[in-house]
Amino acid sequence: MDYSVLQLAALAASALVIGGLMGATSVGGVLLVPMIALICEVPIAQAIPVGMTVALCSGLAGSCVFARHGRIDRRAALASFVPAGLGAMIGAVLLPVVPPGVITCGVVTICALGFVGSLRNRDAGPTKSEGMSVSAFGALFGMVGLGSSLSGTSGPLLLVPPLLWLGKDPREVTGMAQVIQLPVTGCGCIGFAVLNVIDVQLVALLVLPVVVGVIAGARWAQALAPGRLQPLLSMVLLLAGLLTVLR
Repeated sequence: MDYSVLQLAALAASALVIGGLMGATSVGGVLLVPMIALICEVPIAQAIPVGMTVALCSGLAGSCVFARHGRIDRRAALASFVPAGLGAMIGAVLLPVVPPGVITCGVVTICALGFVGSLRNRDAGPTKSEGMSVSAFGALFGMVGLGSSLSGTSGPLLLVPPLLWLGKDPREVTGMAQVIQLPVTGCGCIGFAVLNVIDVQLVALLVLPVVVGVIAGARWAQALAPGRLQPLLSMVLLLAGLLTVLR
């Protein structure tokens, strides 16, 4: 499909801004799929493989920044890879048979639930996730992987709300959400590649501005107090739902 110069310029500029939000909040990537669909005038199901492929690159960049600052729970990260990857592959295979209307409604619902979760206050005591078993983490990550491939959210949008409810520091939640993108997007992209549904032209255009934005946003997030990330999380989730409805 051919895109106009105006469409390509709008995509590149939007990708830079969204990349910054992805680095700072991890859930900014949920804006990527609606943005691609809106600007390029394509179905959400066609935009999802592009968004997932770009998110793989952004996850690598963001994970490196947060790991250097000690914001990643290594036990949870190790427990995430296999179940999240398997869930993502199943979701990628199921995507072509799921009606676009169902996907759109699902994305809007997830945004609404994530918005409510981002407004919850953190507990003052120890985080509840410290008592979770590896199998419980695995079950959570498996569900995140499945839902992410179907919705094109790459993982963070589905992972952030439950981790916030468990009382995790928003900066650690953001770091963990960066990591979850790796198995989800990696395995999801394998499924999309097998089905030959990835628009390589769009991926090539979006990768560089998104990664640059992610690195800048992730570094900026380290300087913020934990409570300062909550309003930003809420705003991004609200924007994602609005873009999806407009599409």
